[in-house]
This record gives sequence, C-alpha cells and structure tokens, in this order.
Amino acid sequence: METDRRRFERVYDDCYDAIFRYCLRRTNREDALDAAAETFLVAWRRRADVPIGRELPWLYGVAGRVLANQWRGRVRHEAALANLRAVDGPDDGPWPLIVVIPPQMGVDYAARAMAQRGAVTVVAESWTIDGWSDPAAYLYPEMDRVACVVGWAQAHAADYGASAESTTVDGYSGGAMPATWVGLGLADDTPCPHQISELPTGLVVGESQPLFHHQRWDPSFASGDPEPRAVLDGFFNPQNWNVSADLRVALWSAQHPLGETRSVENPPGDDSWLWLREAATPFVEDFIALGALDDERVDWADNARLMEYRMQQAGVDVQNVTYDIGHLNTEQVYDLIFSIRH
Repeated sequence: METDRRRFERVYDDCYDAIFRYCLRRTNREDALDAAAETFLVAWRRRADVPIGRELPWLYGVAGRVLANQWRGRVRHEAALANLRAVDGPDDGPWPLIVVIPPQMGVDYAARAMAQRGAVTVVAESWTIDGWSDPAAYLYPEMDRVACVVGWAQAHAADYGASAESTTVDGYSGGAMPATWVGLGLADDTPCPHQISELPTGLVVGESQPLFHHQRWDPSFASGDPEPRAVLDGFFNPQNWNVSADLRVALWSAQHPLGETRSVENPPGDDSWLWLREAATPFVEDFIALGALDDERVDWADNARLMEYRMQQAGVDVQNVTYDIGHLNTEQVYDLIFSIRH
C-alpha cells in the first residue's frame, strides 16, 4: 500500500512542471515559483482531500486560489514596504538589516514579509551554480562572493534607516551554505568593493547539508583535493570561525522535506562515504552520539544536529527547530528570523 509520503512524492514528480507552467502564464517567474511551492504545501497539508486519479485538476484549483491570494497580498506588502522605507525618527529605528541569500527560487514574498515585520531587507541574486553536476566546480569558491553582498548592504544600510550593527544573514536550501559561510566569518571579503564592517549578529539557516552528503561529491573528497576538505572543516570546526560575541543562530528543518537523504550503516562500515568526510574534519563519533545514524540515513535535519552541537561547544547562542512544513520559507520561518534579533 502506498504511504502518504510516497504518494505525495509521486504526485509532486508527476505534476510539478504542469503547475509551475500554469502559474508562470499568470505571473512573473519568481512569483510563479513561490505559488507552485505554496500549492504543494497545501497539497501536503490536505493530502487526505486530494482525489486519487484527479490530482492535477485538484492542484490547478489550489494554484488558482494561491495566485489570487498572492495578487491581493502583493498590494498590501508593497504598501507596507513603501511605508517602512518612508519611516524616519528615533522612535522608529534604526531598523535591523536582513540579508537574504536565496536558493534557485523567488524570494520577493519573503523580502516583503520581513520588511512588513520591520526590517530593511537586501536580497542577493539567486544563488546558482553552473557546475552543479561537477563537484570540483561546486566546492565552493563562489561562497566568498556572498561577502560582497553583505558588505554592500552594510555600506548602504544607513541610507534606508537600517543599522549595520544589527545584521542578520538568512539562507535556506541552496542559499543556506553560503549564508553560513559568511555568517561564521569564513568568507574572504578582500576582493569586494565594500568589506564587511560589522560581524553579523544573526544567522538563520534552513534545509541545508553542509556535510555534502550527496554521492556526487564523493569524488572530490576522495581525490585529495584540499579545497572541499578545507570547506567542510570550515563549517564544522569552530577554530576556523570568526563570529560576533553577540551572534545568535537559528537552524530549521522541514518535517516533510523533499530533500536529499543518503543511506548509511550504523555503525558505518569501512567503505562508508562518511569516512571520506571524516578525513576532512572529525565528526563521526559526534554523529553517532547525537543519534544521527539511528535511522540509518542522513538528511538535512541530521546536518543541523551536528551544526547545533558544534555551535554549542563554541558557546554560540543557537536553537534548532523542526517545522511541519515543506521545503520552503513560511510565516514560521519569518517569525524565527525576528525571534533572534537583538
């Protein structure tokens, strides 16, 4: 018998392209991506109502309602953003500065939602990697360019009533690792037109796999190339970090992700892919102690467990939460971002 999750994954695989094209014919690309993601989030929450054999027509109806709500909400969000930019005076500011490092999907709604809550939001270009299928190209010199975005945002923060001293860096999915890279002070900003003037005091990271647990990265770790090993050690070795004493971190994962998982033995065998990463930075002992291998798979939540533990060891103020959501930002995530602000 097909489980709810297996059925949902099948419907997602079969119907996503059609739903995205439906949305794209009615709005811009970024909003279409947001609408398609929201459609499948609704589908998961209402999975018992999705008719067997008529999933696509049902999803079209949901997508139409999502687009209608998106259009009505856009007017409110744009007005809120305009009002925020117009506010002046000591009672109303300075505003916190939030730098969003997006994955390969739209973030307009997220930026507006955070602005509506009372922040100046700077969104980087979508973080795309042409060499996604080439592990050597993917690991990971381009993360340094995120520092240029943060440096630019801080240099211009006062122009919009924001304070560079209250900088939060936010990223999830493909944007999570570069956000972490700059949030932990690992990025090289010397080539940037504007260097980072203030270490971030907030870091929010969701749905990420800094262990590079997908098999496509195995050759890079097996090759002896020092770059991927240095990157992995950067993420998980606090001795490499340069962080503010006031840094607060929030890690989040989705309870029902559509993300990457990888099988692993418990304890790991001699030929396990984990040992390729262990050669870069010792972690397997901690991983076992944290129970990350109990279900004999590694997923994004397990990556967050290890990151949380290493941050606790370093004395960083960190929280790690799991939400009953899919692989996308939601109102809970926006609330989380503001819960760690100073």
